Amino acid sequence: KALATQAKLGAAVPWEVAAAMARAERARGTGDLAERYRELLAVRDAAPEGAMKHAAAKRLEAIAASAAAALEEAKTIAATDEAAGARSLSEAAERCRGTPYGPDLAEVEKALRATGRFPVLEEAVK
Repeated sequence: KALATQAKLGAAVPWEVAAAMARAERARGTGDLAERYRELLAVRDAAPEGAMKHAAAKRLEAIAASAAAALEEAKTIAATDEAAGARSLSEAAERCRGTPYGPDLAEVEKALRATGRFPVLEEAVK
């Protein structure tokens, strides 16, 4: 859809960008989140302004939101069952392996297991 929209706008999309978007969609179908993330990042960074770049950025935001939701879910679970919360974080870290979110989730799991309490998290200021 993004490629068709881009074509209507008259902006050329380099073949490498279109191929990266296709690989990202294939990775989505196979459940390879790391590959999907890498390919979407490549599209976002290399595509000319337009629908394809916007679509890649939105999909990257959705991956980030999914990791954040997994973190919140684990926090809720850990409030009543620390071990189950840690397992939830472990599963989320595994799903997100190969993205920037995998190591973060693993670090939170490590802290939860070490202290028995969900760590206080702060968002980094950009």
